[in-house]
Amino acid sequence: MVELAQNARGAIADTVVDLAAQYAQFVAWMSLDIDDQAAALAWYDRAHDWALEIGDVNMATTTLSMKAHQAWSAGNARRTVRLAEAARWHDGRVTPGVRGMATQMGARGHALAGEARASRTLLDEAEALIRQAADHADDEPVWMYFYDETWFRLQRGMTELYLSNWPKAVDLLTAGMDSLPKSYKRDRAWYGSCLAKAHAEAGDAATALQVALPVVADAVELNRHAHKELVNVKVLLGERRSPLADTLEQALTTARRTSA
Repeated sequence: MVELAQNARGAIADTVVDLAAQYAQFVAWMSLDIDDQAAALAWYDRAHDWALEIGDVNMATTTLSMKAHQAWSAGNARRTVRLAEAARWHDGRVTPGVRGMATQMGARGHALAGEARASRTLLDEAEALIRQAADHADDEPVWMYFYDETWFRLQRGMTELYLSNWPKAVDLLTAGMDSLPKSYKRDRAWYGSCLAKAHAEAGDAATALQVALPVVADAVELNRHAHKELVNVKVLLGERRSPLADTLEQALTTARRTSA
């Protein structure tokens, strides 16, 4: 695709560059998923450059939002917020869904910094945008297929988790998980691990374990972030002297051996 994008001429050139930008964004996402941070950043930069080259502000905004996500994954609250703000420079020219994704990324950055009011203000704004997007779904870029009310509910639950609002996080994550298809094993592993942590933080070790055990195998095999979060849950249960920490540790150990 890189070679095609570099050599395309005439009327088809913009179409080929557009396709290359979409591939680059996806390769960046996969690189981030396997913790190749340098490759992820390089591919997001390349996707952003191609988007600017052809004037595709939806892709340019999306790549900045995803770079904000990369910063969030690294625990860098300031960079998350700043990149999310940069992603909104084209607000008047992008679709509501793309704007909503950038807005919720800003909310996640503020949550990471413990800034509850700023985070929830942006979440409310993002929620309004997703409703606009739902009313005109065909106008959204094809890569925004996942951005719906279920996804946003789960994102909001995850944000409340970072704001230490355990009951609200439990409610939102539970409702989101109930609507998430069983076939979405990777996503269910991540949000399931977040829900387990919310229960553990709320002091409900039994429910935390009940939620965690069904997603352990998929977390270990498919989602390193979920795996890490379940380890955090195990540590938290251990710190609170719950015997259920050993049960979760045994499940994680078995899953690692099976996956190896």
